[in-house]
Amino acid sequence: MFAGIVIGVIGFILGALIAYLLGVRSKAGLLIAGVLGAVFAPILIVLITLVIFIVLITIILFIVFLLVIVFKIIPLPIRGAWHALFLTGSLEKVLFCGLTYC
Repeated sequence: MFAGIVIGVIGFILGALIAYLLGVRSKAGLLIAGVLGAVFAPILIVLITLVIFIVLITIILFIVFLLVIVFKIIPLPIRGAWHALFLTGSLEKVLFCGLTYC
């Protein structure tokens, strides 16, 4: 909760500061810009975090794709699951046990 208050206050200050730098000089205009900044700051933080995670997951999947397809190297987790699937003959055991042989 404290983090949300801090983010809101920082958003309020940044919103008012950006409006001031863009030429808004009235107190009402600065107040409206500050409130909009406080409202949209948490939303922007969540969106930026989501974009960062999506980019990281895409990069990791691309690296795995390069390893498997281009360099013909099968990463150990994929290899372990593949061998476990063929050794047990059951997808349920592989999913239940994870990558360990049980």
